Amino acid sequence: FRDDFNKWESYTTFLDNSNGESKYYRKKDGVYYQYLTSAFGQTLDSPIELTILKDNVPLNTPWESVPYKFQSSLSGVSTTITAKLKSRISRAHFSDVINGVTYSDMIEVTSDLYVQDIGSTTFSLVDSIRTIFARGIGIVFYQDPSVGIDWGILNYTVNN
Repeated sequence: FRDDFNKWESYTTFLDNSNGESKYYRKKDGVYYQYLTSAFGQTLDSPIELTILKDNVPLNTPWESVPYKFQSSLSGVSTTITAKLKSRISRAHFSDVINGVTYSDMIEVTSDLYVQDIGSTTFSLVDSIRTIFARGIGIVFYQDPSVGIDWGILNYTVNN
């Protein structure tokens, strides 16, 4: 995958069978990125690259995305929403069973979603998301309780 956003990086494409959307990821020096053109079902004003995991930092060390904007309809009125993520590794080096399969050497990232209050420079916490990564595989579990999303990997193929 390549476009004008980041001409010199290669992304791995994953197809989300639940909605048919492609997702784009890359890794460099222990930092994992996701390229996004939409969020929350809305097209972003500009594509962004989010840091979704830093496997080279101590537990609970935070990192923060740059603010990003998208249009949303609030009470029938189109409004520009500015959001950002604050993430941290909340658990590391653990094993768990996901859909009947035991995965080991996992890392859990908690990402808090903040939305800028309209007419203010203040951001308010609106959601908290859990993502679990398994070494050598990638994302194996994702949970966003506020919208009822909770899924685990069913199968995978690693191409070397």
